[in-house]
Amino acid sequence: MKGFVGTVLAKLPEFVATDLREPIHIALSYDEEVGCAGVGSLVEHMVRTGIAPRACIVGEPTTMEVVRGHKAITLLRVSLHGVASHSSLTPNGVNAVEYAAELVRFARAIADQFRVDGPYDEAYEVPFTTASVNQIAGGIAVNTVPADCTLSLEFRSIGAVDVAATVDLFRAEIARIETAMKAENPAASVELEIVASAPGLDTPRSAGVVDAAAGWGGIPSNTKVTYATEAGLFQAAGIPTVVCGPGDMTQGHAPDEFIALEQLALCEVFLDELLAEVRS
Repeated sequence: MKGFVGTVLAKLPEFVATDLREPIHIALSYDEEVGCAGVGSLVEHMVRTGIAPRACIVGEPTTMEVVRGHKAITLLRVSLHGVASHSSLTPNGVNAVEYAAELVRFARAIADQFRVDGPYDEAYEVPFTTASVNQIAGGIAVNTVPADCTLSLEFRSIGAVDVAATVDLFRAEIARIETAMKAENPAASVELEIVASAPGLDTPRSAGVVDAAAGWGGIPSNTKVTYATEAGLFQAAGIPTVVCGPGDMTQGHAPDEFIALEQLALCEVFLDELLAEVRS
């Protein structure tokens, strides 16, 4: 996205100096990497003030392919509070780490079910909904039954999967675990926090934004991407949206993150063609 934003800002003086028969809106958000947290209020403002673009381009790196879809993302944090005791007196404690392990196994079972049973969307490199536990921390010493354990998990769902229903599956398992912990000691508890949730994108091939982006130099594509973007939030607000930007995601999120100059040049052409279309 940094390459796209930089290219757009470099073109800004030209945009401002040109008489336009149709406005070009530049929407800059924050905290996209932590669940698209910053864009919600921006989209709400657009809706509230009647800003309704006929096409929205989210410039995440797609090698300038016009991407019509991506998965939804939901991030959950679960905090388990047991009861500490010396490890020689384990019946006196409630082991938060062991109960967290039950939730880890449950998350893996959900992931395996989606992998085996679907539903599937073959436009994705990974054509099913995924789930994984990506962080876990608990315990204070090797000879102490751990009172606390926190884990973070996510699931990335294709359009055919009900996100709310999947969250409810985790809620039910967390409630079961809490009941088991309280049976050992009523002081035990479990807390669930939905850290972030961003909808997926599923723009029809027939949508005008797809043809518009292709006409400006975007490369037509039938693939969908597994990573999440802010595009689903724009689409959910009724704004036709695709993802199209310079660079390759495989070159991002790495110590040597980079973007090829040729990609920036293609993005410049894209913006030039857009400007030519809306010039008075």
